[in-house]
Amino acid sequence: MLDDHQAGGTIEGNVFFKSCTAAVQINCGAGNIVRNNVFLEGDQGIMTLGNWGPKSFEITEAIAADPKHGYRGEKEDYIGRTERTVGPKGWTKEPWKSKYPLFHKVMSDTGETGRMWPVYSRYENNLYHGNRHNKAYIKGYTDALKKKLPIVGSREVGKDLFADYDKMDFTLAPVPEGLEPIPFAEIGLYRNEHRPAVPDQVAYRQAIREFYRDQPSYRAWKKQFDSASLIESLTR
Repeated sequence: MLDDHQAGGTIEGNVFFKSCTAAVQINCGAGNIVRNNVFLEGDQGIMTLGNWGPKSFEITEAIAADPKHGYRGEKEDYIGRTERTVGPKGWTKEPWKSKYPLFHKVMSDTGETGRMWPVYSRYENNLYHGNRHNKAYIKGYTDALKKKLPIVGSREVGKDLFADYDKMDFTLAPVPEGLEPIPFAEIGLYRNEHRPAVPDQVAYRQAIREFYRDQPSYRAWKKQFDSASLIESLTR
């Protein structure tokens, strides 16, 4: 969840399985990259909300016009708080302008459908299987805004793309062209001085899957899964 205009983040190389309503949710932040992820059996992969764009633009304009505005210096003063770090319009000056060209591009778009919206983000080479909506969802966007948020290389895939889907081995086999391999075997708990034993990954994941087998991740579910007891039973 990239909230409150969080910008410039990168989410890549993840496997999301039954991850609630949205595996990735972005609330108005610009310049974010979501790439090379796998979204499985959830509601939707990426949810992008632009509903705070107009309101944030109005507040930004009001703060600029009124030195005594109540939001000046507060959370809602996104531009002012940025300038505390980089200086007045620092994104137009060195070293920021050259070192961080995307930052310069986003912050220089001062229009009503500019930097206060989730613009100049990039969603690329993400895979979808078994979700209620196999796509990135964009809410409140005009056609002009959609041009500032390219979605490229996204595709729906079948179970046969994975090493052993039914045993929850989501290793890509083979890796589709344009994607980078995700080290799925390395995902999970690690042994160290604080955790001398770890559960068998297959047994652990299968137990969780059986518990939630007939339950979509995006509906109310009151049963709670006791992962601690399961780990204890598998590491005795």
